[in-house]
Amino acid sequence: MLEWLRYTGRFDIHASIIVYAETLLWYKTLGLTREELEDELRKLKASIKNLDERLADMATDSALKYGGSFPFKDHARDYVIGATALDQKATLITYNTQHFEWLAKEGIAVKTPEDFVAENL
Repeated sequence: MLEWLRYTGRFDIHASIIVYAETLLWYKTLGLTREELEDELRKLKASIKNLDERLADMATDSALKYGGSFPFKDHARDYVIGATALDQKATLITYNTQHFEWLAKEGIAVKTPEDFVAENL
């Protein structure tokens, strides 16, 4: 579920609304409820960052810049997740690092969960 977080002396956990929707689908597939997801997010003190016009602008600007090798039509949700991390100046934590290689060119670290933990213990 964690797609990205920011370090501010401790770890603040944030997720894009896209990640929230993907995780909610996974919960429901397992027979769990939205309330159970919300309970887990509260325990983590995680916040959900909603998509707004400014983030949509950032996502589409990134798509125009990097879309030659990573087309928006196939990866719109990845651009929204990436724009959210970019906006927060946050490290993106994901197993899907190849879909976010463009973020490194913007100065945003992209790490697997294991790499992030190993570097921050």
